[in-house]
Amino acid sequence: MICIHCKKQLTRTLNLFNGKRICPSCMKEASPIPEAPQMKAGSNADELYRLSRAYFFRGIAREIGKESVPSGSPDYEECFERATSLCLEAALTGHPEAMWNMGYYYDKDFVETDRTELERCRVAAKYYSTIALHTESEVAGWMGDFKELRVRAARDLIKMVAGLAPRERSSFHKTVESIRSMGLISAEEVEELFSTGKSRATSLRRRLEDLLSSAVSKKRAPTFGVIFTTKEELHQNLETILHADVVVKTKKLEFAFAPVSDNFAYVDMNMMSDFRPVITEDSIRARVEGDDLPDGNVAIYFFNNAGKHGIYNSAGERAKIRKWIEANEYQAITELIDSAKGHPCIFFDDDIFYYHKQQRVAADVVKLIEEDI
Repeated sequence: MICIHCKKQLTRTLNLFNGKRICPSCMKEASPIPEAPQMKAGSNADELYRLSRAYFFRGIAREIGKESVPSGSPDYEECFERATSLCLEAALTGHPEAMWNMGYYYDKDFVETDRTELERCRVAAKYYSTIALHTESEVAGWMGDFKELRVRAARDLIKMVAGLAPRERSSFHKTVESIRSMGLISAEEVEELFSTGKSRATSLRRRLEDLLSSAVSKKRAPTFGVIFTTKEELHQNLETILHADVVVKTKKLEFAFAPVSDNFAYVDMNMMSDFRPVITEDSIRARVEGDDLPDGNVAIYFFNNAGKHGIYNSAGERAKIRKWIEANEYQAITELIDSAKGHPCIFFDDDIFYYHKQQRVAADVVKLIEEDI
């Protein structure tokens, strides 16, 4: 990928919470999703897209065992990685079907699986809606049926949103209404998709396992964030936390558990004790199983001290983040919880590194949440 600003060839971008890809050299958005599908003169996007599909189907064949993997050739994981990388390169030039396909990859969790479900859905919605809401009847230079592609993108977006929990659908309301008003699919079909949509709610166990495994990643690790659940579900998954070496054995990943209301606002019980990390097995068990944490919704706040993440590895800067979080009785985290409205919010090294390079304070994270939800 080449940054549109500094023109440098990039092997990796900073992937921020809001889905933006930032060039690590010039710190500008390296390759924004095109505002409209297009086929640029002289572009090799068609070739890139055909090659990406070939890798994708080869990866599927190798994953299900219908095709052996010759020595020295890419296995199914490498095939999928090449497929998504090539598809992204084509999509960022405006190739219509590649743009739809990137929406599909985000929708079906083929890319950036270390991001939360909701974050991937937001990026997928951007790709889908860019196709569905394009008013032209065709895209010059593209030989496919663009009307059929618009309908497909509209239907896929509605199905994706229908599978989210009601509170998570709210951030897609305007997009859904815009698609409904375009008349690409009937109002009856929209209602049917919503009534029959398969739930894609990610279990707490899956969220915890993803967090625990990524905490020690040397490539891209979470720095801090909040996950929402209920006390009952937390109790059911307590052993997942306690059996993780990064929590009890090394005490690198710190947890705290705070009560939140039915609409996921922080319940001001005792801020200092609610957010002060509990790091031993006895203290974690007492907090989760005891009466101090009331029944109902719970915010799980975490802070990662594991270090050696590759991109953001400054103990001094990490200490500054902690100081900001703990200031004014954890005011930043209570604001984060109230802004998130029940959406999981996990901030990785990429986010923190970006703020640091921009010489912006970490409080910008909360502003980003407020704008993005």
